[in-house]
Amino acid sequence: FPVTIRAACKKFFIVFLFFLIGAPMGALIRRGGLGLPMLISILLFLVYHVITMSSEKLARDGVVEVHLGMWISSLVLLPAGVALTMAANREGRIPLPRIRNLLRLVVNKGKTERH
Repeated sequence: FPVTIRAACKKFFIVFLFFLIGAPMGALIRRGGLGLPMLISILLFLVYHVITMSSEKLARDGVVEVHLGMWISSLVLLPAGVALTMAANREGRIPLPRIRNLLRLVVNKGKTERH
């Protein structure tokens, strides 16, 4: 495919991916007012942006295939979008305490490895 078609496909998929993530988040996060959903949205966008910039740099440097480097960030966030959509269909809630405990575990492990 020409470069413009690939770029258009990627942009369409990004919109679809963020819809898969954002729509269920609006339905699942009922507490916290505007602050918590906004914080989670900004964090997800920053994660997406960092992964995109890193994978595109890896593709430019020849570490990974160009096509793979272009799609890594979308492939990483796709499971989150699918999981959130499935949780919204079950009328569940996002397990914030589990996510918080997982983040604490990761952060504490990182602190112990540095020492």
